[in-house]
Amino acid sequence: MKRWYKVTALADSPKAAEVRLMGVIGYESRGRDWYTGEEISTGGAGTIKEFTKAIEDLGDVAEINLLITSEGGDVSTGIAIHNVLARHSARIVCTIDGYAYSIATVIAMAADEIRIAGNGLMMIHDAEYSGYYMDRKSLQDALATLDAMNQSMAAAYRGKAGGTDEEWLARMEQTVWLTGKQAAELGLVDVVTDDVAMTALAPLKQTTARYAPPPEIAALIDNAATASAPPAPPYPPPTAPTDDMTKEEIQSLISEGVTTQITALKTEHAQEVEQLKTELTATITAQAAKIKTLADLQKHGIATATAAALAPVGGVGSTAGAGPTALNKAEYDQLSPRAKASFHKERGQIIDG
Repeated sequence: MKRWYKVTALADSPKAAEVRLMGVIGYESRGRDWYTGEEISTGGAGTIKEFTKAIEDLGDVAEINLLITSEGGDVSTGIAIHNVLARHSARIVCTIDGYAYSIATVIAMAADEIRIAGNGLMMIHDAEYSGYYMDRKSLQDALATLDAMNQSMAAAYRGKAGGTDEEWLARMEQTVWLTGKQAAELGLVDVVTDDVAMTALAPLKQTTARYAPPPEIAALIDNAATASAPPAPPYPPPTAPTDDMTKEEIQSLISEGVTTQITALKTEHAQEVEQLKTELTATITAQAAKIKTLADLQKHGIATATAAALAPVGGVGSTAGAGPTALNKAEYDQLSPRAKASFHKERGQIIDG
C-alpha cells in the first residue's frame, strides 16, 4: 500500500534530504475492527514510529526539503510529526505543492521557511472526533481531547504567524479556506511562488465538499477537476444533439427512457411470478396426493392414526422395504375385511396385549 510519506537522502548533497507528505496522513495500513477485534485494512500506510525512525536514519543533515500535498489526516500523528520536525537541527524549507488542508497545515508550521503557489490552497479547522456507543464519561473525555488538540494546533499557527491562541481558535472554529496569497497575508507562509497547474486538486473535489469552501475556492477545485478529466472518446455524434432539441423532443426522450425501464421491471416481475406459480403448483399437487391417499384409507375403514403403519409400500407414511407391520388384537379387530387382507398380504404380525 502507498505510504503517506517518503524520506530520501539527496544523493547530490550528503547534507540534505527530502521529505514528502502525500495524501491522508498517519493511518496504519492494518488495524483492529473496534467491534469484532479482527484485523482489517484501514486504508492508510505507515505509523509515526516508522516516520520518526526514517528521519533519525538520515543522520546529521543540514537541510530538509519538506514537500506537502495532503488533505490532512490523523491529528495526533500530525502533531507528533510537527514536533519531530520542529526539534530537528536541520533547516527545514516547506513547499506546499498545490494544497495543504487540516493537520497538514500544522505540520508545515514546523518549517523555517514555508513556500506556496499563489493559487495554492490551505484550510484550517477544528479537530474532529469519531466514536460509537459512547457513554457520558467517554463523551466528556472526547471533548477534553478535542480541546487539547485545538489548543496545540492554535499554538502552532500562533508560533509561526503571531497573534493569540484565541484568534486562531476562532478561525479554526469557522473553517477558514485560504489561497496562497491569503495565507501569506495572515503570516502562515513566507514565500508566494508563481501559480501552478491545479490538476492535482481534482481528487479532492468530493473529500472537501463537506467543509463548504467559499465560491472562489470551489471554483479552483472545479476547474482543476475539469482540467484533469480524461478527454471524451471519439464516439460518433448523436443523431439528435440535445442542444438542438425542442422541449417536446426532450420530454419525449425522457418518457421513452422511463417506459423502457418500466417494461424491463415488468418483465423481471413477470418471470418471478411465473417461477412462484410453478413452485406453488408443485406444492399443492403433492399435498393433494397426500390428502387423497388418506381419504382412500379412511374410506376402507383404516383410521388416520394407523394410516402410516398400514399404507402400502411407497405410499404415505411408508418406505419400501420397511418390513412387516405389528398390531395388537384390538387394533386388528377394528380393520375392515379388505384392510385385514392387505395386512396379511404384507405379512403383518398380531401381538397379544
